[in-house]
Amino acid sequence: MFKLVPNPVFQAVLQLTVPGSATPAPITFNFKHQGRNALRAWVQGATGKPHAEVLAEVIDSWAGVQQPDGAPVPYTPEHLAALLDAYPAAGDEIFDGYLSALLKGREKN
Repeated sequence: MFKLVPNPVFQAVLQLTVPGSATPAPITFNFKHQGRNALRAWVQGATGKPHAEVLAEVIDSWAGVQQPDGAPVPYTPEHLAALLDAYPAAGDEIFDGYLSALLKGREKN
């Protein structure tokens, strides 16, 4: 069913680059939905800001991020900043993945 008012949060599984690995690692993100005007303002406001600050505005939670001992890492802006520092490609991958999930939704393989 198509709703006139979308759910405020939607889920997307993004495949993030892991240096030295031939395969990317999946992280499930719960993202905050934005309408056209809010999305335009968010994208325009992203210029010159650190990825962590920009992405924290649209990430609600995540699953699939672990400590070295396998313990899950809950989403916080501080944990996001640590992930982005450790994995340099992740910022652009999450930004692009958010836009793709929001604008394109599911695509058939």
